Amino acid sequence: MIDTKRTLPDLQSMTRQQLLELKLLVNEEINAIKSQLEAAKTTQHQTGEYANPDWFRRANSALRIKQMQIQKIQLLLSSRREISLPALFMSVCEEKLDPAVFSSLKAQAVARLADEKTA
Repeated sequence: MIDTKRTLPDLQSMTRQQLLELKLLVNEEINAIKSQLEAAKTTQHQTGEYANPDWFRRANSALRIKQMQIQKIQLLLSSRREISLPALFMSVCEEKLDPAVFSSLKAQAVARLADEKTA
């Protein structure tokens, strides 16, 4: 059955892992709603009997709400991208090292990377 009353928890307080789990759950709910709507459409095509108009409206509304929830979760996830150790290390080095030393080391690393790719 369609649950249009359930609202999202406070997304800001959730960890990245919790957001990913919630996204999976909401996607499952979207799939369930889509399945129900498809079943109603199939029944209408086979028997000519339409689904209850109020139910059909609520189901489509629930689908749109769930899709908006996914967008909110995805937006928050993209703003909280996981930072890799190499990226963080580069940032710290750039802050702490003399600019000339940092540029020299970075150029050496880029050159090594290019050599590794051609080897």
